[in-house]
Amino acid sequence: MPSAVVRLLCESRDASRTVRDATTEQRPFYWRGSSVKFQLALADGGAFLLAADVGEIIVEVKKLTALALDDSLMRKTFVAGDCDDTFTSGNWGGGSKQLLEASFTVNEAAILPGTYRLIVRHVATDGQENVYLSSELQVIDPQSGSEGIDPPPVAWTYLDSVPVVMTIPQALNGPQRQQVLANLGLEGLVVDLEANTQRGGLAADPDGIMHVVGWNFDQGRYQGIGIDGAPGNEKLFVYDLPT
Repeated sequence: MPSAVVRLLCESRDASRTVRDATTEQRPFYWRGSSVKFQLALADGGAFLLAADVGEIIVEVKKLTALALDDSLMRKTFVAGDCDDTFTSGNWGGGSKQLLEASFTVNEAAILPGTYRLIVRHVATDGQENVYLSSELQVIDPQSGSEGIDPPPVAWTYLDSVPVVMTIPQALNGPQRQQVLANLGLEGLVVDLEANTQRGGLAADPDGIMHVVGWNFDQGRYQGIGIDGAPGNEKLFVYDLPT
């Protein structure tokens, strides 16, 4: 089978489990029975690591439940000479270059189908070590199809049925606010709808602020849950209430 290619931006300050292949926008995977090439760029807070600054780059695959001292199923160490010394930060977005192409042969990549952990670490010349990536990696049997690969994440909204907090603003009218409460399991807990005031002395919100009161059992105090902000820039927040 032809070699599989997995293209990943390894951002050391991103601990998200939703790392995606930069080309396919899918979770990292390759087909069992294939060799695999990991096209990698390493960045720290948006600053890309360049070949001149490379000490050692360690690429390894472990069982998902493996501990630090457990053996790797796949492992290779690369040095500056293995990297592309013409690679710059401007090359990554276009897909034309990468700092390192870590290749594993068919035999080296022959692990059973399943979900594993891909780890990319850099050890600087002074011995300082930094983990740039710790991501789930799937190995899929071609006979089983691709049912195990989930689609790219879709931005959630407050109006969906799953109670997950949205990170982008959206305008909400009265009925939509009620739907938010229902989605979050807070329907019927409304304390008031203040139409003429806004916390912090900011300009009055013409649509009002919806406050929901709840008891925080862990902290032993009352806390409010609010939907605040001008239309089109509303956010969910939690605040302490008077004793």
